[in-house]
Amino acid sequence: MRQSSYIDEVLKRFNMEECNPVSTPMDLGSKLDREEQSYEEKDLPYRELVGCLTYIATATRPDIAFVASYLGQFNSCYREVHWKAAKRVLRYLKGTRDIGLVFRTDSEPLRRYMDSD
Repeated sequence: MRQSSYIDEVLKRFNMEECNPVSTPMDLGSKLDREEQSYEEKDLPYRELVGCLTYIATATRPDIAFVASYLGQFNSCYREVHWKAAKRVLRYLKGTRDIGLVFRTDSEPLRRYMDSD
C-alpha cells in the first residue's frame, strides 16, 4: 500500500512539486520551540500541512509519524521555522513517494496469546 498519488497532490497543493528531495524527514538535532506568532505567520497553511502529513503517516508512512506528531505540537504557536520544518518533510516525501507498506500472504499465520483466568 502506498499513497504516491496523494503525496503528489499534497506537493502540488503546497507548491512543492519542483522541490529538491532530502534523505531525512527532519534535520539531525533539530529542536523547535513554542513562540508567539507574527501576523504574517498566522496566514501560513501550517495546520493544513501538518494534517496532511499526519494522514500520510497514519495510513501508509510510519517513517514520518514522529515528525508529524512533533510538528503537531506547534499547531497553535508556529513560526516560519516550523513551516520550513514541515516543508522539509514534503521534500523527504518527494524523494520517497513510492515507499509504502507491504502485507504478504505467504508469511506465518497470526498467533494470539491470552492471559486470562
